[in-house]
Amino acid sequence: MAQNLRGALVGFCNPLLDISAVVDDSLLAEYKLKANDAIMASPEHLPLFQTLIDKHNALFLPGGSAQNTLRGAQRLLPEDSAVFFGAVGNDENAQRLKGAADKAKLRTNYMVNPTKPTGTCALLITGKNRSM
Repeated sequence: MAQNLRGALVGFCNPLLDISAVVDDSLLAEYKLKANDAIMASPEHLPLFQTLIDKHNALFLPGGSAQNTLRGAQRLLPEDSAVFFGAVGNDENAQRLKGAADKAKLRTNYMVNPTKPTGTCALLITGKNRSM
């Protein structure tokens, strides 16, 4: 008889909606970014997120350290073994994040904060490089 692992693995952190897209070097240059670099977005980078969605066939992935870890673990464990807790905004990105987590079969319990936006991370893939 299989062991019941429902909810056996629990994680808490700040969830992020990873917005991932394959782009060319000209987009990096447009936003003054470097290949294989990671930065904190400043106001001049904010339009990049919508550009990825509108023009680069972006993928939505559940991100943030604990949510990434649980997403990977859930792929290896029996269904419903991992559950994630975190806070999101009351916005479209929260819906995208929930949809991405559901697609990954990751059970989530998000607290909704109506005064803060859902965290996002742009993942720009150029060849073998990933910039965040």
